[in-house]
Amino acid sequence: MWAVIPRELKKMNIPPPGSFDKNNCHDGVMWGWPSECNMTDKKALKIMFLLYESKKVTENQLKNVRKTLAYAYELCGGLVKKNWPSLKGIFQKAFDMRTLPKGRACHSIKPTKIPTPEQLKRAFTTPWTPKNRMTLVKWTVGQLCCWDTFVCGARSQEDMKRITR
Repeated sequence: MWAVIPRELKKMNIPPPGSFDKNNCHDGVMWGWPSECNMTDKKALKIMFLLYESKKVTENQLKNVRKTLAYAYELCGGLVKKNWPSLKGIFQKAFDMRTLPKGRACHSIKPTKIPTPEQLKRAFTTPWTPKNRMTLVKWTVGQLCCWDTFVCGARSQEDMKRITR
């Protein structure tokens, strides 16, 4: 939002990314506490129309803004998985998505490689030896990552960044 309509967001008194409380659940990148969020139904509608009219955002980016505004709605006391009343049906009634620039395809988080139980058994029962191509440290880290991904079910992108030892 700030990359496309910064002047308007400043007028609406919406702080830029990174200026929020560093202790909130988003590390201060965006609002995370109800006290940080000053969004209203009118502001949400205006943001959506300004972004659409700029013709600088793709359909997927506009959908992500809608999700961000739904999160703001929840922070401001609204129901979970709902959005501002003025945004209801806006994508179907007011926006022609064909007029927006084409973006890249969405990044899928579906797994592309799924090991079989036999492969997992072999991976976790085969001991490391000095003849192995990997060092002991890389082998151990690799086994931990394999365990977190294929046994615990951590997704390759976001979840793996959050796992700590």
